[in-house]
Amino acid sequence: MKGHDGTRLLRGVEVIRMVRLPFRRCVCWLVLLIGTLYLAGLRRIFPAIAVRQAIYRLASQPGVPEAFQNSDTRYLESFGVLVAFLGLTFLAGVGLVSLFAIASTIPEAILEPIWRPFQPSEGTLRWARLAVKIGVVLASAGVAYVYSPVWLPHALHVVGLAARAYLTMTA
Repeated sequence: MKGHDGTRLLRGVEVIRMVRLPFRRCVCWLVLLIGTLYLAGLRRIFPAIAVRQAIYRLASQPGVPEAFQNSDTRYLESFGVLVAFLGLTFLAGVGLVSLFAIASTIPEAILEPIWRPFQPSEGTLRWARLAVKIGVVLASAGVAYVYSPVWLPHALHVVGLAARAYLTMTA
């Protein structure tokens, strides 16, 4: 189809194909949007007073209130703890995601020779891989629950130190 000046007009489908984003990028933006809306809703559900009370409760754990008592260096120490906590939390999150990716790939690689002779369809393979991933997540959650007496007190102490550092910085 030609326009009034002789140039070719694009159909709607061609325009959509030209500006179409990859599916994964759209999903990432959608997850980011939903997460932002969810956190905005949490702000309404959990008012600042309740959050402040939770921070005070974390900062008053045994052994934590004694931190940052030196009047000369308390702001520097609390700033260092907050920066380290934020940085290491991010690295721990990336490490956990990587660990789950590797841990879910290993059973898939082991089961691949078993699935191949049956020649399952692509949809069946996707469901099987999803079942393996869910199994890895459930097994990891079970292991974390069983060993929680080992790691949970230390994790709560570190979170309490971060809460005490936040209260020191905002005082």
